[in-house]
Amino acid sequence: MLRERDGRGALALFRANRAAGLILFAGLSADALVQGWPG
Repeated sequence: MLRERDGRGALALFRANRAAGLILFAGLSADALVQGWPG
């Protein structure tokens, strides 16, 4: 999916992964708060 000299494509993939990671982290954090973690 990534080409060797495609800087724009690499940056787009990096940003997409960052956004997905932030969404996953926010969801897990919200779930932990709803479940009453820690304790």
